[in-house]
Amino acid sequence: MLLIFLIFALLPGSVIGRDYYSPENILKFADHLYQEKDYLRAAGEYQRYLLHSPQDADSLLYKIGLCYRLSGDTEKAISYFRKIAPRDSVSPFRFTAAYQIAYTYFLDGQHENSLQHLNQILDDTKNAEEQGKLQILAAFNYLYQKRWSHAEHVLDSMAARDENLNLTASSLSARAREGMNLPRKSPIMAGLFSAVIPGTGKIYCGEYGDGIYSLIITGITGWLAWDGFRENGIRSVRGWVFGSVCGVFYAGNVYGSAIAARIYNHRLEADLLERLPLVPYE
Repeated sequence: MLLIFLIFALLPGSVIGRDYYSPENILKFADHLYQEKDYLRAAGEYQRYLLHSPQDADSLLYKIGLCYRLSGDTEKAISYFRKIAPRDSVSPFRFTAAYQIAYTYFLDGQHENSLQHLNQILDDTKNAEEQGKLQILAAFNYLYQKRWSHAEHVLDSMAARDENLNLTASSLSARAREGMNLPRKSPIMAGLFSAVIPGTGKIYCGEYGDGIYSLIITGITGWLAWDGFRENGIRSVRGWVFGSVCGVFYAGNVYGSAIAARIYNHRLEADLLERLPLVPYE
């Protein structure tokens, strides 16, 4: 379809050819590229249209920022949003552009930057629904940072009247409380268990197979070392070889048990984060 359009556009005397570079058609083509998710080319066309229609600068800069955000170029997206979101701006796009800056940081995993920007916007926002949107996004950032109590505090302070926001806040509050009460395993306890009885730290973390394997291997190598020293005394080669192997297994088992506890906790938290609802507003 695009190829046919270009062929006709190049034909001499063609009506399409005469109008192709008109501002109206540039905008239509930009919107078409945007709908087709060809965001980088769409951004270029919106920039061309901006030269013809500076009176629409704010809406076009916002659309260009969206194009770069959707294409994954965080730095460029934020730079365009910032052009219409200074604190002294009276643009009708000011709040949405400022929100997009925080949202773009959030999508990029820059949660602290997102929170810092959200706090700046909240200081200047008086509308309850806009405050609610900002607080929801702040709660998402805290949850992904695993700062469960901070998320719950933000959500408890919400005063939004929007039903969708309140439903999302209730769901996020439940996840925050769940995050605070996850049945985590203590790395110190796991290491101590395995130091006393090899393998029990792994069993404590739910890794039953590894725990039993560690208990058997450490027990067998320890017994072989003891048997070698019993027969040949301190000069026993077998005693030193198996004693060294046993020591390595023992130390590795203690350390591995502490790591297993951290992995167990990480999996619990990752599973909780996967069950978070989608951010209600982009």
